Amino acid sequence: MLKYIWPVVFLMLGCKSSQVVVNESLPTETTDEMDREVVVSSPEDEETEFRILDELTVTAPRGFVLPRYNPAAKRDFDLIHTSLELRFDWVNEHVIGTADLILKPYFYPQQSLVLDAKNFDIINLMKTSGETMDFDYDNEKITINLDGTYSASDTLYVTIDYITKPSEGGESGSQAITSNKGLFFINPRGEEANKPQQIWTQGETEHNSRWFPTIDKP
Repeated sequence: MLKYIWPVVFLMLGCKSSQVVVNESLPTETTDEMDREVVVSSPEDEETEFRILDELTVTAPRGFVLPRYNPAAKRDFDLIHTSLELRFDWVNEHVIGTADLILKPYFYPQQSLVLDAKNFDIINLMKTSGETMDFDYDNEKITINLDGTYSASDTLYVTIDYITKPSEGGESGSQAITSNKGLFFINPRGEEANKPQQIWTQGETEHNSRWFPTIDKP
């Protein structure tokens, strides 16, 4: 019976596209089946070496605490386009603006839209087509209750008339930018001689929402 089995075994070995070669030149004490060096030769004559290593145990030092995890902000909407029409009350350092926003749900269907808008007086909020929209505001975020469920194939057009007071921001910025005002009035009332009246902005990282409504995430 064995004389019929051996030709089959040799036939199977001859059909393999790669060859496994066991390095028998290792010292006798390392030729245990789990410790031998195995070299696999591919048809392209590339060689890969495999070794079975000793078990390794890794442990954290006593009292180790993982650093605080900072996840990315939840992304419900894509802000496609922002158009701003702005005027400035120099005496009171206010921004008077109209923002037209175009947005689309990022992936999942949405029934509400949340916008960042810090320290705003909201004069009017509606669809750009003129239909009023129901919303809630907590002086930090505008939560707009949509008139239905919007999917990723839908586009939402929102118009917001507002007044905002960026100069009333604080000093809770970052190490690089110590103020969170977002928009800065320079010599707004012309009280400093030889100094021009200027307005400039610095929105990093989440301070643009002090002078226009947006999704204020890096």
